[in-house]
Amino acid sequence: MRHAIKTYHPLTLPVTAACMLFVVICSPFAPFAVNDCYFRLYPLALSMALVSIALWGISLKHAKKTFRFHLSDWLITLGVACYLLRYDYSLHLADWKIFYSVLLWIFWFEARWTASVCSDIRKIVPTFTSLLCCFLVCWGLLQLYGWAKPIHVHFRITGPFFNPGPYSGYLAMMLPVCLHGFFRSCGWLRYLHLLAVLLTFSILPAAMSRSAWIALAIGITWVVCMEKRAWQRLQTCFKNGRMKMWAFVGIALGILVAAGFALFFLKADSAYGRLLIWNNSFHAFAERPLAGYGAGSFPAVAGNAQAAYFTSGEASALAERVAGQVEYAFNDYLQLLIEGGILLLAFFLAWGIVVFRSGKSARSYGYVGALLAFAVFAFSSYPLQILPFGLAVVAFGAFCVSAPPSSVETRTGKSWRTRILLAGLCIGGICSVWKLHTLPEVYRQWQVADLLWKQSVYDVAAKEYARLFPQLNAHSTFLRRYASALFEDGRTLEACRVLDREKQISCDPMIWNTQGRYYQSAGRYAEAEACFKHALLLAPNRLYPYYLLAKLYSEEKFFHKDQALKMIRMVLTKPPKVESKAADEMRIEMDALYNQLNH
Repeated sequence: MRHAIKTYHPLTLPVTAACMLFVVICSPFAPFAVNDCYFRLYPLALSMALVSIALWGISLKHAKKTFRFHLSDWLITLGVACYLLRYDYSLHLADWKIFYSVLLWIFWFEARWTASVCSDIRKIVPTFTSLLCCFLVCWGLLQLYGWAKPIHVHFRITGPFFNPGPYSGYLAMMLPVCLHGFFRSCGWLRYLHLLAVLLTFSILPAAMSRSAWIALAIGITWVVCMEKRAWQRLQTCFKNGRMKMWAFVGIALGILVAAGFALFFLKADSAYGRLLIWNNSFHAFAERPLAGYGAGSFPAVAGNAQAAYFTSGEASALAERVAGQVEYAFNDYLQLLIEGGILLLAFFLAWGIVVFRSGKSARSYGYVGALLAFAVFAFSSYPLQILPFGLAVVAFGAFCVSAPPSSVETRTGKSWRTRILLAGLCIGGICSVWKLHTLPEVYRQWQVADLLWKQSVYDVAAKEYARLFPQLNAHSTFLRRYASALFEDGRTLEACRVLDREKQISCDPMIWNTQGRYYQSAGRYAEAEACFKHALLLAPNRLYPYYLLAKLYSEEKFFHKDQALKMIRMVLTKPPKVESKAADEMRIEMDALYNQLNH
């Protein structure tokens, strides 16, 4: 009796592989711990380790299939190596970025091998992308209508992100892939892609992200032009009627210019604020153009540059009004220059150009459109600082580069290169999980310490924070509460030293305000004055530093009546950036202090 030979559907392997890759892409969305990149590395590393092991198993079944190493593989490797070598491991400013860059490198080769061996995966990924878009849009709609809580309480729509900007940018990056799937599919899949496109268009206007709108326009224009051969048609029309085409081009440019001005002035202060950040960042970059300052250094470097700009006296009233806390460059190319110098940006741009050309040659227009949308969005936002963006870019880039079926190498023996690569991916994934496996316990202990802090058990809370300090000394919220617990426990100077650490990773003016209050309570008035004045240089439009200086100059042991009255007048007459109850309360207190000093 003959045994039945097991046969599998030809799409079984590509669908399985696509599922695994999308599990990795979606893993940062898991509601694990706080909305913090460092903690969300744990589910990402875990999913990548499992995928690496699964790919090793697939390689045993498909040992004859391998792939050729591509120029993009070497470029991304050199870029990651440059980033790792430039980091100052003694300061630990942003360890999560180091882990993230290594995990992206591992995921790149996971996606490369998978797309080469399972070449049909590129036909299946648009379906998964459309499903993901539908899920994210439904999430946003539930938040918009109050049926789900946003991640950030100050916004109505965030999806799984912290604010509407990245949420809109992520959808704008996914939409070209969905549109490409719409053009290339038929039947029910075509309706799924159409649904994803329509849903995305329905939510993006409500999120109010101009950068995402521009990125979306570029991405979908690219896909439509390439799929419908619009460029060839335009060339034909230009030859047949040049005057009409020149008129068309002029009208189109006029519309684009008008739309650009409209988008700029839609939220003008936000645009001016980004121009201020870019101006200060370029000045900081000019001091170290080749190697940059290292990963995680941007907030402190940009804060110092902003303080120097306002110290110079060249700042306008508009610049003072729009200045604020500088956490990102709102331009990832500029942030790469600050942190890694020209060399790192050169590797990044070279990788992008190679991937773009490969994707265009392979007619992977949807993936190229997604990368174009990302490139445009990164010009005025910070997608590389958010985990899901990097994963999606790496995956789409791998699908662009990986060889089409006709070029996949088929060997009679086992490929030692592939085996070494997959073994390295497994080792890298397992080591990442091992390095990050303590994060759930660290987060649990942090919650316990925060609970003690909220219950005003400051001495015990300070001890718990001290135990966690080596693991969490790059987290601003942790450091602020640790300093608060020390201060309430009577250890003022220790609290100030903790805030000195926070200054290395953040340029929030509240750090200087808080440290100034601590120094003032300890009788160190000169240090307190310096802190308050530096807070003013970082954000001249805020009333709180003027309020604190007025109270400082009113102290009996540091009494300066003229300076106190000057600061009081600033609080009473200077318009705040945002009117609030706190501003009204400060004015009432300053009015009373003014009457007290004049009697």
